[in-house]
Amino acid sequence: MTAFKETYESILARWNGVPDWMRRIVQLGSLAGVAGLIFLIGFQVAYREVGPYDLIAKVDQRVTAPFRSAERPSLESTTYPTTLLTLVSDVGKVPTGLGPRGRIRLYEHGGGMTSFGGDVLLLAYTGDVFAATSGTDIRKTSITAPDNGREAYLALADDPNSGYNFHRGYLRYNDLIFVDGPARRGLVAAYSEFHGEAACTTNTLAFLPVANDVRDIADVTAAGEDWEILLRTEPCLPLKSKQLAVEGQMAGGRLAFQAPSTLYMTSGDYHLDGMRSEGAPIAQTDADYGKLLAIDLETGEMTQVSTGHRNMQGIALGLGGEVYLAEHGPRGGDELNRIVPGANYGWPRVSLGTAYSGAPLPNSGPLGRHDGYEPPVAAWVPSVAVSGMARVQGFHEAWEGDLIVTTLQDRALHRVRLHEDGAQYIERIPVAQRLRQVHQHTDGRLVLWTDNQELVFLSAESLSSTAEQLPAFIASLDASDRVKQGFETAMGRCIECHSLNRGDHTKAPSLASIYGNEIASTSYEGYSDALKSKSGDWDRDALMAYLSDPQDYAPGTYMPYADSEDPQVIKAIVDYLFHLDNQF
Repeated sequence: MTAFKETYESILARWNGVPDWMRRIVQLGSLAGVAGLIFLIGFQVAYREVGPYDLIAKVDQRVTAPFRSAERPSLESTTYPTTLLTLVSDVGKVPTGLGPRGRIRLYEHGGGMTSFGGDVLLLAYTGDVFAATSGTDIRKTSITAPDNGREAYLALADDPNSGYNFHRGYLRYNDLIFVDGPARRGLVAAYSEFHGEAACTTNTLAFLPVANDVRDIADVTAAGEDWEILLRTEPCLPLKSKQLAVEGQMAGGRLAFQAPSTLYMTSGDYHLDGMRSEGAPIAQTDADYGKLLAIDLETGEMTQVSTGHRNMQGIALGLGGEVYLAEHGPRGGDELNRIVPGANYGWPRVSLGTAYSGAPLPNSGPLGRHDGYEPPVAAWVPSVAVSGMARVQGFHEAWEGDLIVTTLQDRALHRVRLHEDGAQYIERIPVAQRLRQVHQHTDGRLVLWTDNQELVFLSAESLSSTAEQLPAFIASLDASDRVKQGFETAMGRCIECHSLNRGDHTKAPSLASIYGNEIASTSYEGYSDALKSKSGDWDRDALMAYLSDPQDYAPGTYMPYADSEDPQVIKAIVDYLFHLDNQF
């Protein structure tokens, strides 16, 4: 005890002799170390959902409840304006019941859609299959997906002695498709399958036969063991020691059927790219990863169609049977690829982007180039996080043959107009939700699957209806030819920026959303401070005053002058705004 006391006093004396500035550095370093240790422990508790996770989650549930709706708002049935038509949506929530508290945990996503009879079928993350005809008609079927080994996967993920890092949500069902050919009729599911005893993962295809006389999905009942395995990719991927052990978010696993018997599957690289793995086995021809695969449903033979891919989340067949892939790039460089059989698309050697760190790809060619390999027909830089893709046929003549690509990070639809062997242009259509997949139903409607567990049914409405009303309104005006001409001229200037379609606030507030509504209340993001500071509604008096002299009514507004100084013309404009408001 005496020796301990002497040692302690000796250390204390030395510490007291250290300069103040040095002691502050040591104290700050100690605090930083303790904070880092607390952060590391907290991260592991949240990541593995062990220890006090449930208690912390309960506190989080209470604290964040007022904010979650703002973070992840549900979509409402509404319209989305586009250049050539208006999309009308019908939204419904799918009762997946995800999460221990009835809410979705991070990355509990994935799944795919197909059509069977009059129903859209959805395979969700849970392995449940839902059927729907609209946002108000969504029901759970009696079909359960094949076992993907999640129980063994979670057991290993929860083992603190495993020596690996896991993400619980990355073992997913990736797609579902109905095939009807001379060899097989039924459902095919694509998923990442974890093999517990071998501790490895495959991209797996399983088939559920459906008899020829079955036309209603309500007549189909199936358990997990009723599915027949069609394909397991090779080799079975061992756990990765670098980054995450299993990176099923990079599986691809999207499906397309080409009659009479060819089934395409995208097989992603599972981050075996040499940056998040030791070595890059996807470059090897005997590995079924980073490749587009084709399976003959009659013979069971599988072939590698193309190589050098990363994470192909979208697949669609063109009008001539050609295959298009929407492919995730890393940091920049999402790609739209038109597949040339036998071609190499370059990953991980080339990319139009960079590694996630911002550094050039290791062992790559010129930065941001695609030299030496088959190039994409279009690319998104910066990345939008492309997900699903569908080729449009019979939806609306204005979109015939176009590709529709959903996005995650960008929270929008992207319509790709194809021309010859490339993309002529890409139109972005904001939707304000992470979109996981898109499917065209047999009745022509487009259906979206969101990360908020919603199905969105989209139908098309022609833009011509409101535009055609303008000449009829002019003809009906009880006014002189001079006033009619002045009104037509003024409206011609107005519609250079303002749309006549409700909800289209792209360049300026829609004229169909003005009369009787609160000032500066649309979703248009470019309102001046002058208008945002005004209170009240756009009634007749307010509109007459504003259109007569915008700067006098709201000094600093972005509309600097009146389109007409004639009170009769201004009255006709206000009458027309009233007319538009009453058309909806």
